[in-house]
This record gives sequence, C-alpha cells and structure tokens, in this order.
Amino acid sequence: MTKPSPRAVAAPSPLHVVLAMTLTVIVSLALLLAPRLGHAAPAGGDAAVLGKWISDKNDPAMDYSVAAGTAAGTLRLIVPPKALGRKTGETVVLKRVSPTRFESVPDSILRGSFTLTGPKRAEFRAMENTPKSFGIVDQLLERP
Repeated sequence: MTKPSPRAVAAPSPLHVVLAMTLTVIVSLALLLAPRLGHAAPAGGDAAVLGKWISDKNDPAMDYSVAAGTAAGTLRLIVPPKALGRKTGETVVLKRVSPTRFESVPDSILRGSFTLTGPKRAEFRAMENTPKSFGIVDQLLERP
C-alpha cells in the first residue's frame, strides 16, 4: 500500500482576488444602472398602441380597440360589452403617465390603467363602481 504524500495547497494570489472583486462590482453596477427594455418607450410611440387588441383568439366579441384621443398624450380605449357583462361597451379616455403606462382620466366612470408589458402585449385593469353596478375588468391583451 502506498502512502499519500503531502501536497502544498496553492493559495490564490491577492492581486487576483482584488481584480475579481473589482470586476464583479463593475459588472454589477453596469447591470443595475443599465436602462431596461421594459421601461423604454414603445418603438412607434402612440402608433404602437393604436389598433386592435385581443384577449381571446377564439372570441372576437372580446376584442378591444385603441384609437387616438382628442389631445396629445391621450388615447381612447373601446372596451367590448362582453368584457363588462352588459349590452353596451364603454369608451375610456386614457392619459399617458409613463412611456409604457396609460391611466384613465379622473372623471371616467370606468377607472383603470392600460400597461404595455412587452412587445405586442399589454394589460388592462379597470374598476367600475356606480350606484347601479360594480365590476372589475382584468385582461391580458395581445396584438393579432
């Protein structure tokens, strides 16, 4: 039987440790401070938001529509009647609050937000609270 011989364990060089830590800090700060794609403005501005948005490919009665508003930075979102559970739909005026988020104007019956969550993807959340009705709409939307 052979006896194991003692071997020297090589310790890392202090210079290598300092370089590795410095590089780690620099890369971490660069990733932390880099602009995120989700926070960027849509490529075509408001034009990227305008048009038809669908929540169910098999149900055209659930199609939403976004049109230009009367003032700069505003849009009109046409909510389908089926999403509200009634015979008529609702038009919600949205105002831009960030590059990817729109919120309803304060005097709107249906109060909510329209948020771009990715390329050709959005989320619409709204609440209606009137003496005659109460309803919540929470839809994930995508471009056809």
